[in-house]
Amino acid sequence: MKKLISSIVATGLLTYILFATQDKLTRIVMIPFLTFSLAYFLQCVFLLLKKKKLAAVMNKVYVIAFAVYWFCFLVVWDYISIANKEYVSLLFSLIPWIGGGWIIYRKLKRKQ
Repeated sequence: MKKLISSIVATGLLTYILFATQDKLTRIVMIPFLTFSLAYFLQCVFLLLKKKKLAAVMNKVYVIAFAVYWFCFLVVWDYISIANKEYVSLLFSLIPWIGGGWIIYRKLKRKQ
């Protein structure tokens, strides 16, 4: 119940920020977090309703949304590193690429 309440608060706050702000960059930044909180909220609701398969689907949506956010961040990091000719920074981005790929693989291949 505690997780459900926190996800309701987070979803409500992020929705308010998304629609209240006029800044396009802030809206773009809020979308992934809103997706995370909404997927988590729905997962909690489905678990309360004893719908384990739908809760598992929401968990996958959460993981996929995180993967999109994570890898888009890494693409921007790599683009800026290449544009500024900072190749050492580009090498350091390999660790998050590998770690993110491993986490996503384990989360999506895990038996529910």
